Amino acid sequence: MTHSERKSMKLLRSYFLTYAAVLLIPVIAACISQLMAMQSIRVDIESDNQVLLQQAGSILDLQMKELNDIGTQMANNTILSSLRSVENPLDYPNINAYFRMQDALPSHHTMTSFLYDYFLKNINAYDENSSVSLPDIQNYLLNVTGVEFERKSIYADIKRLNEFAVEVGLVKPGEEWIYLNSRKYTRGEISYELSLDEARLIVDAIRTTPFTDSGLCEKIEKRYPAYFKGGYKALIPHDNTVKTKTKFLLNTVRLSIEKKQALVFKYGYNFAGGLRAVSDKTVSALALDFENGYYYLIAVDNEVYEKCHDLEKSIRRYRVDRMKSYILGYKVPYYGDEPDKDKILEKYLKNSIDAFSSETSRLITITLRCDDEKTLLRAYGAFANDVKIKRIGADQPDKGIIEFSFDAGPVPTLFTQLFKLYTFDGLKVEIDDEEIREKFREYLNRALNG
Repeated sequence: MTHSERKSMKLLRSYFLTYAAVLLIPVIAACISQLMAMQSIRVDIESDNQVLLQQAGSILDLQMKELNDIGTQMANNTILSSLRSVENPLDYPNINAYFRMQDALPSHHTMTSFLYDYFLKNINAYDENSSVSLPDIQNYLLNVTGVEFERKSIYADIKRLNEFAVEVGLVKPGEEWIYLNSRKYTRGEISYELSLDEARLIVDAIRTTPFTDSGLCEKIEKRYPAYFKGGYKALIPHDNTVKTKTKFLLNTVRLSIEKKQALVFKYGYNFAGGLRAVSDKTVSALALDFENGYYYLIAVDNEVYEKCHDLEKSIRRYRVDRMKSYILGYKVPYYGDEPDKDKILEKYLKNSIDAFSSETSRLITITLRCDDEKTLLRAYGAFANDVKIKRIGADQPDKGIIEFSFDAGPVPTLFTQLFKLYTFDGLKVEIDDEEIREKFREYLNRALNG
């Protein structure tokens, strides 16, 4: 090899090494950078996982503490401890001990329900402006649990809640119960939820109906606080409190209906703070009704049924406040389980006027005539408020006539309602039933002649 060739080879090697170095340095730098990035990511992931594990551990510790506290409270609860000695717990009056225990035991929450309860109670699904930010959720969870939740954990919990809502049918498949709206979280309606109007209607009904305990309103307002913000005021409330013995009696009646067991009690008339003309009753309970400010038990009179074996002719009403010394008759036959019971009961309720009924119910037609339209409408309204109108024949109040029909028999309360019509000046009443007219005339003559 000549000198020039050796010089050329040497120059080529030097250029090659230089270019190789230029090419390898970035590759080596990139590899080193990638390794450092992967190490950094690994450290971050391990750190995040460590935080999540610590948070999960804190939650588990809190849950175990909650369970321990609940167990301690139940172990120290004297009412619960007293049940150990109760034999035949479903027999009356032992069942009342369980009702007292249910009222006495406090409500407990587990960790898994906090986020669900927060959205259910504090976010109004019927108000598009009702929403909450993620920091607000974090502060709420911190206040109720003492644990500071990471954003990722809350995202995962919301995802699980949405999956749960679909699984159990709270929302339709493909829908999200909790979702983002303008960078804030809100929620949709769930299948069993009361609407704003329904919740307020219930509160209004409880506060103004004397047979209910007005204290129930506070429980509903706490259950749906989003519905009762801004100083919502219900109708004029009553201050009635349902007596404990009335609750026990209603529970016993419901148990009789549910278990299809006969009910034995004493029945009389309220007078001077006590019951008079008391008689023993054995019945097969069918339903509870509320009419004119009183609870009524609708039941088959066992004694009547055993004579006629006709369910329709054996149904009677009993005012609950006139019942006492009630027990379930375990060895007494129950006659309220016939296949057509529901139809017979429905017919009985339709034929019943003011908590009275008759075996001879039939369709009665009344025609009202009056030159003054307002008087005609007021008279019809006064009668229809207490009697279930079945159909309206002539509806021409502007022409001075209204014709309507209803099912009833010749019972005293029917004539009481008929007399109301005769108190309206200028009103003419036509009763299309000869027997009813004759009996009504007899009552009027008896009243006028003393």
